[in-house]
Amino acid sequence: MKKLVVSLLLITGTAFGNLWVYNDSNYVLTANIISGSGDNLGSMTVQPQSRMQWLDNFLGGTVYSYTPYTVVFTCPNGNAYGVSTYVPSGATVTAQGSNGQHYCKPPPKNEPYLNQER
Repeated sequence: MKKLVVSLLLITGTAFGNLWVYNDSNYVLTANIISGSGDNLGSMTVQPQSRMQWLDNFLGGTVYSYTPYTVVFTCPNGNAYGVSTYVPSGATVTAQGSNGQHYCKPPPKNEPYLNQER
C-alpha cells in the first residue's frame, strides 16, 4: 500500500507543475507565469488579498514546462509591480515578496477606479 501511495505521489508530481500565487497587495494584479526556458505559460488576474493556484498540466495536452518559473506581477495599466525569479514548482509566490516598485499608479480621475481599494 505504501508503494502505491508513493507511486501516485511521484506520478502526480511529475504530471504537472503548480504554483500558488498570493496577491498580498492592495491592487488588482495580473500574474504572468514564465517557464525556465522563457515560454509564456499564461496569466491570471488576482484580486487584492487573494490567492489562486496555477497548474501546468501536460496530461491535458500542453507540454510540461521547464522550471524554475518566473512570475511577473503587473498593474491594470500594464506597468510592472514586481518580479519573482527562480520559483520552484509547488511554491507560493507573493506580490510583496517580488522584486520591484510595489506600486500601481491610480488611473486619471476620468477613468474608473479599478486598481486600488478606497
